[in-house]
Amino acid sequence: AKVAVDDTQTATVSVKVRESVVGDGTDYNGNRIELCLKRNDGLGITEDMVLDTATASSEGAFETLEGTSPVVTDNGVLEFYIRCDGTTGWINIEDVVVS
Repeated sequence: AKVAVDDTQTATVSVKVRESVVGDGTDYNGNRIELCLKRNDGLGITEDMVLDTATASSEGAFETLEGTSPVVTDNGVLEFYIRCDGTTGWINIEDVVVS
């Protein structure tokens, strides 16, 4: 998700995530799903940041992840993304809300 932000402001994103389980056909075998903020040097964000990490609650059921960016140092666009690393199974993402 991308969101425009003004100097000295923050942006908040929430998203529902779910890991597949054996009952779906294949179990997701990776680390927990993470909500991340992409690096943007022009806005004062000097590295990718993990804002929230799923728990075991995301196994077979939706869990809401939420995070807020640091205060930005200029007008621009922030980019939020979901990180997963499984080699079997899948994740589901829905209801992305940015403010």
